[in-house]
Formats: sequence, C-alpha cells, structure tokens
Amino acid sequence: LKRRRDLVPGAYQHLLSLGADDTVAAAGVAQAPPRGQLALADGRGDAPAGLGEVANPRAAGDAAGDSGKRQRFTVQDPIPRCYNTVGLLPGHYLMYLLKEIEPISLSEDQCRGSLASLRSRHIPKGPLLELLQCCTGLRPSDELTTGMRSLPNLISWCKEQNERRGRLLREAPLPPQWPTLGIYKLTFPDDGAPLLTNRTTGASMPLPADFLRQVTSRETLYVSHNHDQSEAAVIEPDGYARCRCVALFPEMLEAASPPREVAASDPGSAAGTPRSSEGGG
Repeated sequence: LKRRRDLVPGAYQHLLSLGADDTVAAAGVAQAPPRGQLALADGRGDAPAGLGEVANPRAAGDAAGDSGKRQRFTVQDPIPRCYNTVGLLPGHYLMYLLKEIEPISLSEDQCRGSLASLRSRHIPKGPLLELLQCCTGLRPSDELTTGMRSLPNLISWCKEQNERRGRLLREAPLPPQWPTLGIYKLTFPDDGAPLLTNRTTGASMPLPADFLRQVTSRETLYVSHNHDQSEAAVIEPDGYARCRCVALFPEMLEAASPPREVAASDPGSAAGTPRSSEGGG
C-alpha cells in the first residue's frame, strides 16, 4: 500500500466493511498486514479478495519485467537512429534480418539451438554479424543511412545481395565452419598450384608462386576470416605467409561496399510500426 497510494481509500473502506473500527482500519492501511493474512498471487493465504493484487510486489515486478522484455525485443520500423551502424544493431534485429534472408537455415530456432550458450541461452552478436556479412557483405562498421533504416528496404536489399552471392548459407550447418563454408573455397589439384575459388561467382585462380615459396606445407593451408570478402586470406597454421583473397579477386572490394542510399520506403508501409521478435541477444 505504500507503493500504491491510490489503493488506500478502497482498502480502508474494505476493512470497515469487515467490521473493523476506525482505529484498526487506519492501522491496517498505515502498515503492511501479516503475510499470512494476504492472498498471494499463487492463490495461497486467507485474506479477502481485493487486497491480493498488492500482496505480492515481487510478482508485480516480474510482470512489469516481462512487459519490459517484450518491449525491449521489439523490432522497430524505421530502425532507430541510435543504431547508426550495422555493428550497433541489437541481437534481435540481427536475428530478424537473418530469418528473413534464409528462413530455414538461419531461423531463430536454428540460431538458438546452435549459437546460444547452454546456461543463459544468450546468442553473442559476433556470430550473427559474421552470418549477416557472409550473406550480404554488410560489415559491422557500415553505416545505416536514411534509406537503409527502412526495415522493408533493408530486408529487400539483403535478400537481393544474398541471391546475387548464390545463397552461400542456404543449407549451411550451424555453427558455421568458415574455412570450408565461407565465400572462398580452397582446393588442391593433383598437379599444379592450389586453386582458390570465389563461390559467389564460380571463378578460380591459382595461388601466387611467390606466396607458395614461403609455405612449409601446402596441405595445411586454409582460408581465415572466410565470412569477410575483404579480409579473407589464405594462411598457413603458425606460419607467416599470407595471401589476401581480394588480391586474386579485386572485384570483391567493390562488392563489399553497400550503397549509400536505397530506394525510398514503400508509402504503404507504416513508419514506426513495431514488429514482434522473441529473440534477444
């Protein structure tokens, strides 16, 4: 009652209706009654109905917390300006984009079952950003400009980029094994130099001879940062030799840059419309 002063008059009248005199009624609303005399939220207790709604402040706090969580995990359209780069997007925004891009392999259930920690069920943002970058080329540092803040526009652009790249993660198991699953694929033919294939275009190039001369064992080469078209490189474990993939496929640098603006929002889409998302990261 100290927290809900608006209930004091009703509680006072209720105590009077039960036969309490003015002194007892006034004392009853001035201090909290014994716990056993109040009806708790789970139905225990023997107090009259009407006081039970304030008998368990913890339950009321939990209910308020649940409401706050639902609001916290709402995806807004347009995207709020405080998320001015891709890397600042909360985890539930990233999961919303991923499930729109690949509804099966990157669904919320798949991400939670494979990427979340067993104890807290929390999904780190790092793996979600890597998945988004592999599908679309969006880097964490890329700015969300005016056109990209429209959620339908951003989803449409991401789907277009994913299709253009050949839907690399359409059947990908999670968590992804980037050395064998990402943008580039390294093969070792029986004769000749190892080949690096750009999986988005199908083009292949042999690894440079000057790089191979620095390698101790060709069979141990692998592609690191294979979700990032501009940072991916062929390296040797515990070695110093490094061959950047964009050195063989320079066109990927241009593909790595998202447009500054996209088409204006659809007039039929409502700005400020919340979209439910049960995920949280």
